[in-house]
Amino acid sequence: MNDIEPDRGPIIGYANEPLLPLAEACAPLVDILYNLMFYVQMALEETPAEPPDGLTVDESASIRLYTMEWKESYQSLYSMLNKALKTKDYEAIQPYNKYLKLFLTALVKLPCNSPVILWRGIKKNMSENLLPGTQLIWWTFSSYTTSLGDLQNHKHFNDNNE
Repeated sequence: MNDIEPDRGPIIGYANEPLLPLAEACAPLVDILYNLMFYVQMALEETPAEPPDGLTVDESASIRLYTMEWKESYQSLYSMLNKALKTKDYEAIQPYNKYLKLFLTALVKLPCNSPVILWRGIKKNMSENLLPGTQLIWWTFSSYTTSLGDLQNHKHFNDNNE
């Protein structure tokens, strides 16, 4: 599936959502994510009462929830949210909007680092289609590395998974 969408903006519906506590923000996802409230409770319990960087407990726990390992990783919030984002279908993304409002509000509060070059591996040669400096919309939350060597040595770099 192509992660590049030149004609439309990415997720936008979340911006009009109210900022809610984590459990309320996740309520629309209960029928989508197996055992979600168990992981919501775990994230809240593992979050300090006074999180760093000016985050609220719910904001910090929203980041923790996203990064948590679930018993079945394919059922995790991370996995299912990115699956929905890859569809580029606003209807599929809509149930995540309340959570995205909380999650993105939290991410914006994190301190910025000095500019660095980041590397992201994809399974398609994009050099033929993109000139240096071309801006892209990447629909999913993705991991990156500051070391090209790490990326080239990564165990999943040459596998067939998306």
